[in-house]
Amino acid sequence: MAVDPLAGERVLAFDTETTGISTSRSRIVQFALVGSDVDGTPMHIEHLVDPRCPIPIESSRVHGIYDGDVRGAPLFRDVADELHDAIEGAVLVGHNVRRFDMGMVEAEFMRLG
Repeated sequence: MAVDPLAGERVLAFDTETTGISTSRSRIVQFALVGSDVDGTPMHIEHLVDPRCPIPIESSRVHGIYDGDVRGAPLFRDVADELHDAIEGAVLVGHNVRRFDMGMVEAEFMRLG
């Protein structure tokens, strides 16, 4: 019988969309997580985020999110606790999560202090 090495783990596919690729200058405009909690309960969290700066058209062409889409959306600080609670201790999967997405998330948390 095969053993599931992820049994009892929170496993989430994770992605961010941003204003650019620089962790020092770019901001998150959307993040999404989908997967399951430690007990197998499905999880899905998705937020548009107001970056408080214009989204460069080059970035909008990549992810399809424009300034008007985030106008009135929560600021990162408004959804930071929910994101933190979801990813803390989770197994995160996705394209470039370690090299890009988590760097952007860490930079956003650092800006909060």
